[in-house]
Order: sequence, then structure tokens, then C-alpha cells
Amino acid sequence: MKAILLAAAAAFALAAAAQAQQPVQKAPTPQEKQALNALAKQKAQTEKQYRETAAKIQQLQPSVQSCQKVLAANQSLHKLLADLKTQNAAAQQKINQAPVKKFTPQDAQKAQLELQEAMQRQQRMFQMLSNLLKAQHETSKQIIQNLK
Repeated sequence: MKAILLAAAAAFALAAAAQAQQPVQKAPTPQEKQALNALAKQKAQTEKQYRETAAKIQQLQPSVQSCQKVLAANQSLHKLLADLKTQNAAAQQKINQAPVKKFTPQDAQKAQLELQEAMQRQQRMFQMLSNLLKAQHETSKQIIQNLK
């Protein structure tokens, strides 16, 4: 009987020790349940908004890259425009500093004669080129006839 009492005492001591190690959990009050539910809903909404925002960012990424390219091209165009304005201003200054020459009818006749001579030179050059190509063609044609 002493052995049974000792075993019961030992079991009781073990149960007490196990109960002392585990914190006692009490059931949440209705107010705590309501607060927990509200926090869970808020967390779910925040996670949903995060996923939606991440999806929108992914969708907008190509547009952002396109906008960056357009911005870079726009900056290049502005630089070119500034360069052209500088060149235009320099050219305008040269024009303004150039002496003014009055043309006479003799100047017009001289210019017309120079144009006619240039056109004749061009015509002679094209005629010579045509003759060379014709000769080359006839030579090639003759070589092919000789091979047959």
C-alpha cells in the first residue's frame, strides 16, 4: 500500500510540475475576439492591397522603360536643338557681316554660260560612261559567243 501511495504522490508531483511549466491559457473575451478579428481583416486587406500594387507595378514596368527612353531621346533632341541654334546664330552673323554685292545683267549671263558648260561636261561624261558600258557588254557577249 505504501508503494501505491508513493506512486500516487509521484504522479501528483509530476502533474503539478507539468502544470507549472505550461502557462494557463484563458479564453479570449468577446472584446478581444472582436479586436483580433478586426486585426485579421485589416491584415488581409493590407496583403491584398500589396499584391494588387505589386501587380500594377509589374504591368507599368514596360511603360516606365518606354518613358525613360522617350525622356533620353527628348534630352538628346534638346541638345541638338541647342547646337543648331548656336550654329544658326553663327551663320546669321556671317551673313550679316558679308559684303552685299549687286548683280548686273553681265553677271547673270556669265552664270548662265557657266551652267551650260557644266551641263555639257556632264553630258559628255554620261556619254563616255554609256560608251564604256556598251563596249564592256559587247565584249562579254562576244566572249560568250566564242565559247559556244
